Amino acid sequence: MEGILHNTNTIEDFKRLDKANLFNQLADSIWNSVKNGEALKDPQRLNKFLLVSYADIKRYKYYYWFAFPALHLETPFHYSSSGNVLSFFSASQFDNIKLKFEDNKKPSHFLINKLKDGNIELLQFDRWNSFWEEKNENISEKLVGYIDSSHLVSNPGWILRNFIILLSYYLNHNPSHLKILCFRDSSSLESKNENTKSDNSITNSSSINSTNSIVFDVIFPEGCFEALRKENFKPKSTGWEKNKEGKYAPSYVNLSNILDPLKLATSSVDLNLKLMKWRLAPTIDLDKIMKTKCLLFGSGTLGCSVARCLLGWGIRNITLVDNGKVSYSNPVRQSLFDFNDCLHGGSYKAISAANKLKQIFPEVNAKGINISIPMPGHSVPKEETENIKKDLETIHDLVESNDVIFILTDSRESRWLPTLLSTSMNKLAFNAALGFDTYLVMRHGHRGEVNNENELGCYFCNDVVAPIDSLKERTIDQQCTVTRPGVSYLASSLAVELLISVLNHPKGSQAPAETNMNYENKDNNSSEFGIVPHSIRGYLSQFKNLLVTGLAYDKCTACSSSVVGEYKKRGNEFIIEVLNNPSILEEITGLTAMKQEQDDISWEVQNEDDF
Repeated sequence: MEGILHNTNTIEDFKRLDKANLFNQLADSIWNSVKNGEALKDPQRLNKFLLVSYADIKRYKYYYWFAFPALHLETPFHYSSSGNVLSFFSASQFDNIKLKFEDNKKPSHFLINKLKDGNIELLQFDRWNSFWEEKNENISEKLVGYIDSSHLVSNPGWILRNFIILLSYYLNHNPSHLKILCFRDSSSLESKNENTKSDNSITNSSSINSTNSIVFDVIFPEGCFEALRKENFKPKSTGWEKNKEGKYAPSYVNLSNILDPLKLATSSVDLNLKLMKWRLAPTIDLDKIMKTKCLLFGSGTLGCSVARCLLGWGIRNITLVDNGKVSYSNPVRQSLFDFNDCLHGGSYKAISAANKLKQIFPEVNAKGINISIPMPGHSVPKEETENIKKDLETIHDLVESNDVIFILTDSRESRWLPTLLSTSMNKLAFNAALGFDTYLVMRHGHRGEVNNENELGCYFCNDVVAPIDSLKERTIDQQCTVTRPGVSYLASSLAVELLISVLNHPKGSQAPAETNMNYENKDNNSSEFGIVPHSIRGYLSQFKNLLVTGLAYDKCTACSSSVVGEYKKRGNEFIIEVLNNPSILEEITGLTAMKQEQDDISWEVQNEDDF
């Protein structure tokens, strides 16, 4: 088919486009081809289309509207069906039908003489004049045929409309009706192995039986011939395609789910995880993992690696907190930074790391917060008190709005506030800490108002002293964490994998500490991924992990009920006091009294045997 494709550059141009004018021009060209005889020589000129479109190539959204102009008169044509072709032609007659054209192709329109001797004569359409003038006593009936694409059992396709106009214009004997063969060659679709008798044959009897071809009578309305042949007569035209809602309006296709690279990336990440579920871990809750909101305190060596591993698990919400800048030594150890991040004084770690996460996976909701973590022993000048309180409010809101807290900072005292806040808000928290060739990964879950013997300890539960300023009077080499490069990757991956195991444990954050399991009997496993330990202490020099369980200490300076209760009672005022005077934590928890009791013990030695 010939046609016009009119594509616009903007949606506004598409809306403003004079579609009616384009349609009328195409309809006029069809009518002109009828009047000047071009359509009689080549009936395909009757079949034309108009396609107006707008392609939003950024969003992969496409707007389009098809039109197939059809000419018609005021009074409609009618037809009556004579049924399937085999009710009009015998099977043997169709066996003898052959197309004999110079290019050996089936014609779109053709003429048929049905002879009295049972044979069928098929002629090219350009023999129109001689076909009707021929007076042969052997001819029983004359038919006009065309290839029709309609799949309706008893209705002809749209292209018949213009064909009837052409026939009406050139049928000089003005018949009251005309038999038309609506030929539908669907045999090739129904059977790939269907064999035709020759390259020039329309079909054989078996393929005819598999088609929906029909013969019907077209009944010409009174006066139609005269009307069409009047000078300056112009038939009306219709043909705009309706949309899916049945309205005369443009159609719309959104291919972003198929073609948009962001959608492709998302579906690929999801597919990788779904394959894990389908093949290996059928009970894994991927939706729960994806919706988990993670807050990372620290955007350095550990923070970068943890964030990358979270992306691998499909986690979409990651917030990073740090106040440091990227230095020249960082990119080789911290996987979210490159050399450009070091230039011009260095970019802020948290913000740069979040931006890099979006570059890796644009669908992630990554945010970087440039803020310092207030620390015990790092006193606050009076003039800075209000600013520190604002920072405390920000950190409080961050912990409150996230589900899981990763504590990945590089000093002991910087872990105190995140630990306290996580405990007070019943947040699942994970600590990861590095030594030269050692690492610690530990979790602590929800806490009640009062500690009990089943609660797991936090990072500070093994200490009997309050956290203080550990960086004071230390040289720069002593302040930096010196560790084998591979240690951070091991600790980071274990921290994330421990999170995934906890999330898929039936008891979630209340999962008990496990240190051993029978891998041969997986029915006893409480988690799809195996055991869920409390802490993992790794030794790279020995390539060894120890699973250690530590219970909550009732005198802990970070998670005990006395400290949490004091914070809930006094809020930020209590935090400020601890920052200026960490020893208050020892007094609140009873550590000071306990130490005093030990100091007051009198060690009187009677003799050597007392030892």
